[in-house]
Amino acid sequence: MQGNNMQGKEIPAAAGVQTAVSN
Repeated sequence: MQGNNMQGKEIPAAAGVQTAVSN
């Protein structure tokens, strides 16, 4: 359960950071 939660959060978190940097 913990691994699933981390994986799901890792993908959106990295995308959000990349978008902020691109903007």
